[in-house]
Amino acid sequence: MAISATEKPLGKVFTSDYQLTIPSFQRAYTWQAENIEQLVNDLQDACADPDTPYFLGSLILVKDGPTQYQVIDGQQRLISLSIIVSVLRELEDDPDLIDSLNDLILEPGDKLRGIKAEPRLTLRERDTDFFRMYVQEGDLEGLFDLRDNDIASHAQRNIAVNTRRTFDLLAAMDAKDRRRFASYLVNGVTLVIVTTDDLAGAHRIFDVMNQLDIFPKDSTATTRVLFVNFGEKEEAFCLPVLKTLRNAGINSEIYPEAAKMKKQMTYADKKSIPYVALVGENEINNNVVTLKNMLTGEQESVAISNLVDKLKSEN
Repeated sequence: MAISATEKPLGKVFTSDYQLTIPSFQRAYTWQAENIEQLVNDLQDACADPDTPYFLGSLILVKDGPTQYQVIDGQQRLISLSIIVSVLRELEDDPDLIDSLNDLILEPGDKLRGIKAEPRLTLRERDTDFFRMYVQEGDLEGLFDLRDNDIASHAQRNIAVNTRRTFDLLAAMDAKDRRRFASYLVNGVTLVIVTTDDLAGAHRIFDVMNQLDIFPKDSTATTRVLFVNFGEKEEAFCLPVLKTLRNAGINSEIYPEAAKMKKQMTYADKKSIPYVALVGENEINNNVVTLKNMLTGEQESVAISNLVDKLKSEN
């Protein structure tokens, strides 16, 4: 098993050297608006000192071809960075800078080198066309006009919300500062690219790095409540509750698919999420959630109408 690790600026990652694909077994895009806002704010602060790089952690990739790689770890950051680049392109009016930003997220193709014109990052099948149309190809106006029933997955909803939040943040900057931000994003943001030619080896690398606690602590660790996903009916019940919590300033998420309970609880534990909300047939019938404290193991039934107050009182 061959392994290599090199540190590169983002401008050397979003190039023809890396055609990145997120495999179907990876979890969907789960970053919330506050996560991408934190990243944008951090980068705004960092670009005030352009000579100091901003380290954004590691990418673990499995080599599938001369320039083709599967993303084993780092997909949340790659999607979020693509969103930021797309918004910068939308707000730019200099044709040369627009072309440069466009080349970061869309491979223009090179017939002599046998490179197809396609996005540099391909998402999971369910979300790839959505991401390509609205973010990578730049139909932000169409994205912002979408209604809830136009959006087919939680990942797509997160993409739409995060793009809107990023647009609002970057549109508030003047053009000079925004260009300085873009330059720093390309040249000052660095990632360690860990590559291997073996999928099992990549998972072992991930496990070792996780055990050694050398992954960066990103802002997704601020989630306070995870809603367990038992299926479509339960998910439909949870979504309005999730929205209510977020509107109250309580960072919450729902697991992106109806996976086994053990997998979802392990996810909550690894992310240090303090509460898990369980909703089944009984909870739906009684308009409650079963709220489990992940630290103590205690759980209780809480009326939907009291859930915000309950969580704020435990803060």
